[in-house]
Amino acid sequence: QLGIPTVFNALGPLAHPAHLQRQVVGVADVELARRMAEVLAATGSTRAWVVTGEGPLDEIALGPTTVHELRDGNISTFTIDPSDYGISAADEGALDGGDAEANAAIAHRLFAGETGPVRDIVSLNAAAGLVVAGIADDMADGLARAGEALDSGAAAARLDALVTASNE
Repeated sequence: QLGIPTVFNALGPLAHPAHLQRQVVGVADVELARRMAEVLAATGSTRAWVVTGEGPLDEIALGPTTVHELRDGNISTFTIDPSDYGISAADEGALDGGDAEANAAIAHRLFAGETGPVRDIVSLNAAAGLVVAGIADDMADGLARAGEALDSGAAAARLDALVTASNE
């Protein structure tokens, strides 16, 4: 609600109580992103992508995204360009959310099969998670798997299970 990043944007992923070995972390400041990858390496992560999207966004964007990849103790940097996968940039405002009710409606439309920029950005970020988890070989494979999860209803079923579990 502050509208600006705070120290908690950086501390949150580093202080995760599960001590994650593999993760995708979004950081809006590309300079801080490199340092974040170094800290993840020092704290025992085995594989991570620290991403800064065009804008700057703290996620993989619908434009060029800088990735600092931690893998086997080494950090490398590369760029993901969604256009390489046939994904176009979005019109300004196409990804704007709203209050909780509006955001829930967006999510329900996504899981009901709506295509467009929301599906594109969700698929890109899911693909990155699948790559880092070792489930997908590369972004193209991850995008195919993310699309299948959305199209088959598997993603919606997981959301429903999460809602049920969190309401118990």
